[in-house]
Amino acid sequence: MDKIAFLILSFSHKVLIEGKKRKKLKDIFASMGVGIFVEVIFILIIMSKSEVTSTGEFVHITHLTSNSEKLIGSCLKDVERDVNIPKLMQAVIVDTQTKKLVLSDNIPTPELRSQEVLKQNQKLNFTKKKKGVNRADLMQAAGKYPPPPGASEIIGLEISGVIVRVHKDCTHKEALKVGTKVMALLSGGGYAQYVSVHESCVVPLPHIKDTGYIHTNIFIFFLLNNILYIYTYTCMCTYISRKKKKNVYVYIKKKSEYDEWTVGAAIPEAFITAYQILFWYGKANGVNEGEEVGEEKTAVVDQNQAKSNKVVLIHAAASGVGTTLVQYCREFGLDAFVTVGSDDKKQFCIQLGAKGGVVFVCLFFFLRERRGGGINKDFNKALLEMYPKGANIVLDCVGQSYFKKNIDAIAEDGRWVVYGFLSGSVLENSTAFDMAFLLRKRITFIGTTLRVRSHQYKQLLIRNFQRDIIPLLESGKIKPIISKVFSIKHAQQAHDFVNASENVGKVLLLWQNKISHL
Repeated sequence: MDKIAFLILSFSHKVLIEGKKRKKLKDIFASMGVGIFVEVIFILIIMSKSEVTSTGEFVHITHLTSNSEKLIGSCLKDVERDVNIPKLMQAVIVDTQTKKLVLSDNIPTPELRSQEVLKQNQKLNFTKKKKGVNRADLMQAAGKYPPPPGASEIIGLEISGVIVRVHKDCTHKEALKVGTKVMALLSGGGYAQYVSVHESCVVPLPHIKDTGYIHTNIFIFFLLNNILYIYTYTCMCTYISRKKKKNVYVYIKKKSEYDEWTVGAAIPEAFITAYQILFWYGKANGVNEGEEVGEEKTAVVDQNQAKSNKVVLIHAAASGVGTTLVQYCREFGLDAFVTVGSDDKKQFCIQLGAKGGVVFVCLFFFLRERRGGGINKDFNKALLEMYPKGANIVLDCVGQSYFKKNIDAIAEDGRWVVYGFLSGSVLENSTAFDMAFLLRKRITFIGTTLRVRSHQYKQLLIRNFQRDIIPLLESGKIKPIISKVFSIKHAQQAHDFVNASENVGKVLLLWQNKISHL
């Protein structure tokens, strides 16, 4: 009666997902965003007969994925000299009829302007966006966020790649030679085979030995009335995780790493934006100031100065910018309090270094019931319980739905930086809005967007970023969080994936084919 039953699932087996739909297991894993592709899924469930009608006693999952797909090695050899660049290139455009992203082969290759370099893309970066809200790439694809004057009409704000041509007027020719591996911050044009970018916005790829945290899905398997149920939730998997859910044990071991192109594509927009809003505007480092650029003074980051602005409220903290901000706070001695969209994202951020947080939406009924999650109390009340004086810095990409709660949560002399409007920019009941809190709490209220800034501004920002943050990247103290990599041919799927709020951190686009030169 104590016989042990072994159940081995292969990709050809059919299972019930939440008791509703039958799918092939390979299709299930393909839809869950577990990596470039699943190399091996081996599930071993051991149970005693007495427990068959309740739950499995032990679940052991070994989940291995391949390394990020390697780019053709000869590609770099091809660009060690100034090659003849084709007049037409591949780029992602919005189909005028379907309004979907498609890959076109007939887009004019950009011409170099003064002080620009031409780069051949290896990876393109796409910034994670919460479900149903407006980040730059999705907004531009929908026709709601046009590029600034003079910028490319093609979507994409950051890339990693190889320099294939340098304009004669460039002042940093020694550092930006043809064949140099670089990453860049763009005002547009990233979803293309080639992109021209001002030299001030180009950064050599950092030498990162540890390629970073890998975000993936954990699968919970259990038996109920002889039916196999599968649930998935997200976690950070650079370690072996052991969870217990009503006598169901889950073990995950994942081996995966990303190459330098992937890491480089995940850095510019998220890491530089996070640096700007936390240190330049949030003044998280104290009162030191450096060089002046127009109306902006740069912050000289000093870990010993991070004391007066110690508590940082980070909204949408599981995003690319958010996960970066949590790591900055951890490394510079700041307390990060986060708002996120699920219990799993909250735990992820806490593992990353956050001191506390609140879930504003719970997506999965099963997890809500069994994890004590649900829709949590107001974040302002939760934050004030931990920090009675409030948050010294509020980093807000949400907008109107959090506005009144931010007023409650922010401390006296606090700095409130708005860099996005995920819930909209128009305040509800705005006719009754009272601005007296700005005086009463002596609030500094700042709005910013990096895309439209001048080359001079970006140059100094990037230089300060290189000084203060690149060493932390190269030492492995902070790392880009990468959720999933899509082929450039599947750019629309990447948008859909992000719009569905299925990722934590960055989603990337990969050029998989070798680019030939004429």
